[in-house]
Order: sequence, then C-alpha cells, then structure tokens
Amino acid sequence: MIKKGGMQLRNVPDIPVLHQLLSKAVQKGGEKQYAAWRNPDNLLLTLEVVSTLKERKLIWSLSVEKSGRKIELCQCAGHDILMVYNQVNAAALNATAAATRPDDNTRLNRTKEARSAALEKLQPGGSEPNVVAPQSRPGGAARQPEEMRPQPQPEVRPVPAANPPRQTPPPQPARPAAAAQEPARPAQPEPEPPRSYFKEVERQRSQPEIAPVKPKAPEFKNVSAPSAGRPAPSGPAGQPSQTPQAPQPAEPYQQTPQQKPNAPQAAPAPLAPLDSTGGFGIPVIGNPVQVPVQAQPPSAPVQPAPSRPAEAQDVPESGSLKQISLVKLLRLYKAARVSGRLRLDTQDAAAVIYLHEGETLQALMGELKGDEALTEILLMSDGQFVLSRGISTANAARNIETPPEVLLANHKQMAYLLKELQDYGMQANSTFVRSDASLTKQEFLRIASQEAPMDPEIMSKLYIKLDGKQTLAELAKTAGLSRLRLIEALYHMVSFELVDIYMPPAAPRQLVVTPKKIDGAMIQSVMMSLRREDTGLFIYPAFLYFLEEEFFRVYRARGTMTVIVFEMRDEVNTDGGVKRRVLPSVAIADAAGRIAGRKRHTDVVAHYEAYDYAVVLPGTGSAGTKVFIKKIIKALTETPLAGMDGRKLVIAFGTATIPEDFTNLNSMLGAAELALEQARNQGKVLVQYRDLLS
Repeated sequence: MIKKGGMQLRNVPDIPVLHQLLSKAVQKGGEKQYAAWRNPDNLLLTLEVVSTLKERKLIWSLSVEKSGRKIELCQCAGHDILMVYNQVNAAALNATAAATRPDDNTRLNRTKEARSAALEKLQPGGSEPNVVAPQSRPGGAARQPEEMRPQPQPEVRPVPAANPPRQTPPPQPARPAAAAQEPARPAQPEPEPPRSYFKEVERQRSQPEIAPVKPKAPEFKNVSAPSAGRPAPSGPAGQPSQTPQAPQPAEPYQQTPQQKPNAPQAAPAPLAPLDSTGGFGIPVIGNPVQVPVQAQPPSAPVQPAPSRPAEAQDVPESGSLKQISLVKLLRLYKAARVSGRLRLDTQDAAAVIYLHEGETLQALMGELKGDEALTEILLMSDGQFVLSRGISTANAARNIETPPEVLLANHKQMAYLLKELQDYGMQANSTFVRSDASLTKQEFLRIASQEAPMDPEIMSKLYIKLDGKQTLAELAKTAGLSRLRLIEALYHMVSFELVDIYMPPAAPRQLVVTPKKIDGAMIQSVMMSLRREDTGLFIYPAFLYFLEEEFFRVYRARGTMTVIVFEMRDEVNTDGGVKRRVLPSVAIADAAGRIAGRKRHTDVVAHYEAYDYAVVLPGTGSAGTKVFIKKIIKALTETPLAGMDGRKLVIAFGTATIPEDFTNLNSMLGAAELALEQARNQGKVLVQYRDLLS
C-alpha cells in the first residue's frame, strides 16, 4: 500500500526498500520519504529520509509512537545502505524497551510530584501538623467520626535511674494565631479534604501542650553475679545497675595461677586453640577458649646432620636468571670453589665468565672485557645461564681486577651520580662545555682539587676535551676513562661550576611522508570477483551498483552522466529469414578488450541483463557520447572479432543522459532501452533518446 511520499510495510525494511527510499530522496531534494511498519508489540515505527537542499546530505531517522508520543530511536547520515540497514535493524529490536521507558514530563509524574509535595507539608517539622492525609490510608478505609478517633497521648520520655528533683515546667500558653500562619503554598491543584479534617487540625492546635510525665525508675530484682563473659545488666538510661557485682578477672578466659612468694615459677603450659566447634561439636562465638596443654617430657636433643664440605655441595649448573640472581650465583660458585666457564644468553646479548676455584678471572661481553664487561653482565636480570665444568682456566689471563660485589656497588654509585646529573638538566643529547674558557690550568687545579674523587690532573685532561660537541656516550669512547670515573669527574666539575651542561638547539623536525604500499593483488581479487571470467566484463549486478554510485556523485556535483545500452549479434540468413544470434564467448572477450583500449579508466563496461551490454560514461553529455561510440564502432569493425571470420557483425546503440533527458536512474535506463529498440527496428547503429523527441 503506497502513500504519498512513503509506504506501509509489514516488517523492517530490507536493503531493496532502503535503496528505493534513497533514490526517491535524492531525486526529490528537501522532501521527506518514509516507510512505516508495526513491530510484534503493535508499536508503529517510522523511518524517514530526506536529502538536504543546501548540502545534499542524506539524513535518516527512525522513531516509534506510543500514546501520542514520538520517541526517536536512532539517526544516521549517508548513502551507505548496508550501514543504514544495520543501524535501523538494531534500533527496531529495542523499540519496545525505548517506548516503555518512563518519561519525566508525563502528566502522571507531574501528578505524583504534586501529591508528594502536599504530603511533605503534612509531615512533622513542616507548616502542617502530623496528621495522616485521607489519601494515604491503606485499603481506602472509611473515615471515623471525630468523637470515635483516639485522642493524642502525651509524650513519654525516659529519665535516668538517679531521680533528680522534679521540676514541673510551667504550662505553655496556646500557640497564638500569628505563629501558626503558614507560608504561601504553590499553586498546585490539590484535592480539598473534608471539613472534619480542618476541625481536627484546629482542635489540636487549640489544645495546650502537656508537660511530659517522667516515669519512675524501674525496679530490678537482685540477681547473682553474671557468669564470665556475660555483660552486666544496665539501667533504662544505658547506665550500669547499682547491684554490686563480683570482681571480674582481667582475662575472663584464662586462669591466672596464684604465685607464692619465694616459690619456683614453672614455665606456663602452652595454650592450644580449639577448633571452631570448641572441641565438643558446639560452635564457639567470639574468640576460642584456649585450654592449657600438658607439657611433654623433653626428648633427646636432635643432632644436626653433618654438613658436607663446600666442594661437595650441589650448585645450579643451568637455569634462569629470574629464579636466581647472578650475584648470588657467583657467591655459590665461590663457596663451592667451582672452575669452568659460565655462559649467559639474553635476547639482546651473550656473555662469558671464566671461573677458577670460585674466583672470576675473565669476563667478555661483545667488545667489552674485564671490569667493564662484568659491570654490564651483573645488570642482567633476564636470560639463561649454563655452567660448563672441565674447562681448564688455570692458565687463563686475568682481566678482572675488581670483585663482583665491588663492581655492583660501583654501579649503584654511578646510577646515583647519573640521577644527580639529570637533576642538573642532562639529557641523552646533552653536551658539556667549559664554563670559563679563559681559566688557566693553575686556577682549574686549585678549584678541582677540592674534594676531588680522583687526581685533578686526570680531570684537567678531560676538561680540555669538553668543547660542547660530545655527548656522554661519545665521551665514554674518547676520554680513555671507565664509565664510573668519567661520570665522577663530570659530576665533580659540574658541581663546582667548572663545566656547564649544554643543550644544543633541536633541529627543526621535517615531516617525512612515507608512501603507503598498496597491494594491487588485493584490488584485482575484488575486481575479478565482480567480473565474468570468460568475457572479463562486469556482471549485471555490479553494473547497477556502479551506476547508482555514479548517480549519487553526479547529483551532488551537479554534473552529467550518460548510459549506453548496446547489442552485438551475429546476423545469419536462414530459410525462415534473417536471424540474430548471440556472439560466442571468445568474440565477446575480444570485443571487451578493444573497448577497454578506447574507454577512460573511470568508464564502466558491463553485461546488461542476459545478452546485451552497457557502458557508464561519467561527466559525458550527448555530444561526447557520439564521439565515444564512433571510436568503439571503428575498433569493433576494423578487423573481424575472434571466431567471427566470414560472419557478419551487427551492432546497435541506444543512449540516454542525465540531466538532459531525465533526472532519475529508472527513467534514464528505460529511455536508453527504448532508444536501443528503435535503433534495432530502424536498422540504425546509434539512436539517442533526444533524437526520438525531435
């Protein structure tokens, strides 16, 4: 059932229906197109689409109606029908939940708010006395007569056990009428209560307040002292009773033995906690009772097993540095007087340590050796180690001068000095420059000798090399000092303001565009999935897709587009007359190759329905279409097509153009088919739709 500007559906619109709405919205800019349907809960859903006149932008909106209210479910924009279909389908599933969601602006909620405001004024502390409103009575019971209602009882307040002298407060006068004035109520429609209700309020206001009656202190019977762990009874006011109680021990659950003077004190028996049932199957509440356990007679002392000599102790020969640190591993090897080669492998580097009777002789790590290599090796915390025994290291040249413990301590000192230099402003690309270039050597030695960590002569040689062009990493290669001594010297000179940390200006960063590699094979795989393998032309559904996309592009750019529908046949004379037969696949493939050599890259050539063909020419009008068709005719007829030797090729073309002929796709395709039919009937090669109108 079609309506003006829209349609009624039985279910959620599918992709073809959305395509139809899209085409209508594009062709009729500014006019809303809609489709309406009802979901299983009988709620009316409406999908609207409109193409804006200024920006030519498609706006989709889905809404649901319930009780005269219109609730928007989702909104999206664009020509992507698949995206619109997914969003509309998902939102339609949640239509019932969105329609049943409470609305704060409904009349029901406004009535509830007005009723709540009226009840708040009748609560204690407000301007109205605490009288139950007629509407709040459960079950809607009938209102009792005024003389049968229970009279308000005087308030009874508890007093302490010790009775102070009673002081009777003077009777308070009745509240004056001026004090009972109420603030102006908001203008809200409230149900008028019965007249008896106001009489009750006025009667309670007119009664004077009654002084509270203090009750007597309750009398308690003398009871025996409570058992251990039971709290003593308290009075009505929260104070303990005056009944004398027996003295309680400090620890109710432990017996304190009486100690006699000058008697030897025995060691207390250990206390064994009971289980959660107290040992008798009865659950214990609170802390379990600790029962003294009889001390067992001392047994014969256990003699420790004699330890094996250090040489015989087992030491790990392979494993992970995550489980045992390298420093601890070297200590075990030293205690066991291990000799051999220890190899360490990580993801980034490999290192070797030679041991002789537990002493480290050599350390190698890449280009580093000796103490420098061992310092870096000790920092390894992740990797695998393998110990190879039986390798003779007695005659190995020693290059380790410092014990590993000292090297590790030096590394910690170096890390501390690096942190201090970073606080001074040193970064990875920072350089060092002399603070005063005119400073003499005697003046430098006088300043640098104060608390010097090394010989000032060594620091003077480093001082001369500081020209503001070398970073710390570069100085470590050219200074001829170990890393620790280099950092100590730099820190000392920076501290005494002999050297400044210089930050060279950062070179302007140039944005470099890296060309993105596009996989042509992926593009071809998609294109071939839309083509016929025997002819190489696009299939008919792909032609319709490209035609619609080009139509949207032309519509937005206010351009032009032409569609050519043509046929290629093999004309054969038979006894029944002249007949036209479909070309073989090899001839169609040859024709497709010739047309592809004459068309532009943006032109689309495809199969049209079963046996015809079509071409989409973006940005081409009627005059340009004639030129293109002449090129195609020449390419197809200058030499026979493959498999067409001795046969007669018959060609007929029909064209239609947007916006010269029509402004929508349906009419344009129908006009092109009509022109082709006229060309076939009249025996012409080309007929344009505009020629039929002249």
